[in-house]
Amino acid sequence: NDVHVAFQDNIGYDGLALYRKELEKIYDHVLLIDAGDAIQGAPIGAISKGAEIIKMMNRLGYDLAVPGNHEFDYGVEVLDSCAEELACGYTCANFCVTGGETVFQPWRILEAGDLKIGFVGAITPDTFTKSIIKNEAGEPMYDFLADETGDRLCAGLQKAIDDVRQAGADYVILVSHLGSYDSITEQFRSDAVVGRLTGLDLVIDGHAHQTFSHTVTDGRPDQDLQGRPRGADPDRQRARACGPPLRDRHPAQCRALCGPGDEGLPGRDRRLVRPCHGAEDRRGVLRHDRPGCKRL
Repeated sequence: NDVHVAFQDNIGYDGLALYRKELEKIYDHVLLIDAGDAIQGAPIGAISKGAEIIKMMNRLGYDLAVPGNHEFDYGVEVLDSCAEELACGYTCANFCVTGGETVFQPWRILEAGDLKIGFVGAITPDTFTKSIIKNEAGEPMYDFLADETGDRLCAGLQKAIDDVRQAGADYVILVSHLGSYDSITEQFRSDAVVGRLTGLDLVIDGHAHQTFSHTVTDGRPDQDLQGRPRGADPDRQRARACGPPLRDRHPAQCRALCGPGDEGLPGRDRRLVRPCHGAEDRRGVLRHDRPGCKRL
């Protein structure tokens, strides 16, 4: 996230491509996702108006991308062009024309084997003040569902979450460019927004240029973000060894993930995959969450 045209910073795009290939040797399904601010931040981005970065993202095979506030720096027409050239397009539930219709698809479903994973995109409503997107008369052309309470933003995102669930998603992930640091408008911070939503399993957030991992309580007072009762140990609650009846109900997944019995995979992968426990979530989907398990 927040790559800002950093072709060679950290591991660089070439390192990212190699990292994905290595992960694909270990895992059956690997998704590459960007949470915004990819096309601005260095001369090559400004000179090409993002076009060269879009080409690189296509070569790497991004599966999903959300626009950040800096995707608007070259103007909406350029953003539209980038969206057309980007193979996966952009996903965003709260970037709308003033009439209310979303400019980009608000959600998508990506399949990983038998699992359908829903993704909802979101961008900070602060984009109104952080990027110029007005017509010649100085009037707003677009709506990011901003208000003083955050109600419109949360309502728009909740609708997208509900819609993707209804469309058959087994899990729903919010990919957002909201951030959570102090200078962000309080009601638009990712932790504040997520705390008012229900039906999410995971949040991937950008904009803050920070690395953190923590659990956020969502809008269900008696459940955590995974839909489990508060304070419940997920292993004690639902996990069982991958034998009958789980193996009978999910034979292909158990064989692919655990190999014969519970001993892990043969050969060099044995060191990567420890004996694991399968667990059915509240929708009856088999999950493998134990450390070291070869997950979907």
